[in-house]
Amino acid sequence: MSEEEKYVTVRIPKLFDDLINKYIEAHKEEMMLLDQRTSRAGVVKRALYEFFKKEGIIQSPKAPEDTFAVHITEVFRTLNSVLEKSGVDCPESPQEKERKIREYVYDQAEKWGKKLTPQYVDELVKKVMEPHSKTN
Repeated sequence: MSEEEKYVTVRIPKLFDDLINKYIEAHKEEMMLLDQRTSRAGVVKRALYEFFKKEGIIQSPKAPEDTFAVHITEVFRTLNSVLEKSGVDCPESPQEKERKIREYVYDQAEKWGKKLTPQYVDELVKKVMEPHSKTN
């Protein structure tokens, strides 16, 4: 076992342990979908990692490319480009655009066999909607 793989014991207040257990119980399915350990140690490790990253103590590794997100954003980038060049005006409201994007994302996820969390969909929709928020 390398030095990086070794673990040490850390004592935390019982209140934190109870909160961690409550979090795991409430998010067990989501954590399993994201391939995250459903253990107290896994939650503490993730929390410490996020803290160290926020404080600038460690740099986040380059995330592997999310091909599904790239596909979705490219589809909408191309669609927007075609609509812009053709001069077609899309009078629908931002809420209607967002609804259609969400519908498309879930439809594509089903075709790709991807399971999506609500947070992932929110972030993807936000990313796709960015050009609309800048031009409107």
